[in-house]
Amino acid sequence: MPTLDKSTRSTGNRPARRPSSGGGGGGFWLVVALAVGAVAAVYVLAPDLPRRLLGLATAPRDAGPAPTAPEGSQTVTQQKDPLPPRITQAPATGVRTAPVETAPVKPVAQPIKATAKDEAKATAILADAEKSYKAFQWQHAIDSARKISDLDVTAETAVRAKDIEHGADALEKIFTQLNDRDELSRHFDTDPKLVVLKGDGTPSYAVPIISMDSQTPVEGDALDYIAAQRKTGKVTLLIKGKKDYMATVMPADSLGEVVAADLPTIVAQKQSELDARITRLKANPDSPAMDWYYAGRFAYRNRLDAKVTELMDQALLRDPFLAKSVREDKAATLYSNMISHIRNGSDKQAAQFMSIIDRKFADTDKGKEARLFYDKKTGELLKAAQEADVRRVAQLEVARQQRIERAKKLNDTAAVAKLEKQPAGDPIDEAPAAPTGSIDTGGAEDLYKKGYKLYAQAQTLGATPERNTLYHQAEQTFSQAMGIYRALLEKNPNDEALQAKARECNQLKFGAHKYQTE
Repeated sequence: MPTLDKSTRSTGNRPARRPSSGGGGGGFWLVVALAVGAVAAVYVLAPDLPRRLLGLATAPRDAGPAPTAPEGSQTVTQQKDPLPPRITQAPATGVRTAPVETAPVKPVAQPIKATAKDEAKATAILADAEKSYKAFQWQHAIDSARKISDLDVTAETAVRAKDIEHGADALEKIFTQLNDRDELSRHFDTDPKLVVLKGDGTPSYAVPIISMDSQTPVEGDALDYIAAQRKTGKVTLLIKGKKDYMATVMPADSLGEVVAADLPTIVAQKQSELDARITRLKANPDSPAMDWYYAGRFAYRNRLDAKVTELMDQALLRDPFLAKSVREDKAATLYSNMISHIRNGSDKQAAQFMSIIDRKFADTDKGKEARLFYDKKTGELLKAAQEADVRRVAQLEVARQQRIERAKKLNDTAAVAKLEKQPAGDPIDEAPAAPTGSIDTGGAEDLYKKGYKLYAQAQTLGATPERNTLYHQAEQTFSQAMGIYRALLEKNPNDEALQAKARECNQLKFGAHKYQTE
């Protein structure tokens, strides 16, 4: 029996083996070798023959490039182009076009939908906050509005809650700092104790008060109180004069007939005045914050409380620094009056106004300017005023940016676009009338004198439409003078005398504008 050598190797197409010792076995292996060689020869010389015999398709002549082998020890990974979109319609016949490569289609991120699932709950909370806000219950309004911050609500509800939260905090400061007779106080024209003294002459309005030391309206029925006081021989009253109510002690026998004032008619008249003012404000969307504040103050003074916070809100939207700005505005008003009395030769009255400024507003920019003007320190005044202008413009820019952010939260694209184009600045200071007449110091001085004459005449009148008309005319005249002063300053920016005159003119222009809202 032959045995194969374990070292047998493949040589060509036949296995190499050592000769066996038997002859019959050798013939069998020879046949096997020839058969294997024949099959191999068929695949080499006629590779398609076996596929045809088996019924398979003929293999392609070109098998394509060989797989790429890595070069060296590194390989480069290439990003394959995306496959073209699958064609769902038959291509047009007759024309063959190359496939168009398209950018990979990225899945569209679905916007997160605001569910506002807490809107119903927030609506009830917001109503409570609004009610407290209108009633001047500042802390309760703040506490209620803050409850909405953690709720899932609409943008409108969230923004309004923030408006109330910030507004209540700001108004509390304003009402605390300016709670005096000349600012945020209740006027006697709509006081529930208001009576009419008919006497022998022209009827006059009065409010009975406790005493000269405590000028507080009495409790209870006013007519009953006056009747009881008649028996003592005198009655202490606040009597309405040309401009204000003055405390006085009247002999009982000089009172004449006393009747209750027709408050509904008086309140309706005040409401009509307020409505006219609101109409003017709404007609000019760019009305400055102070105009809205003064309208709100008018409403508060005359007990038209339903409109107070609505108007104050508009002021706060335009100027988030309203508490500070109101104090600056108050100081500027006193400053304007001081200038007027100095120019009129009323030194005693000018000193009284300066005393009030020193006592209440010495820390404000306008208070400091007033003191420098009074002391005739022109150089220091101009420097202080210029520095104050820079601070004011920066403050107005902060206010503008806050309004832009608020409008974005409300998705008010129109308001955003308008605010982004709007430069920061004070509309009163930044909009003088176009120069008319002689563009020289003489022409400016003539307009200044004309404006001052109108201003001084208005000061002698009470709160009447005629006074408002005179102040309006004075403002327009001062504005024309300012147009000339500014044109002159463009040519002579370092002329201190010209700068000082322009500052003075602009201050009186401010006063004329301010008193139109009284």
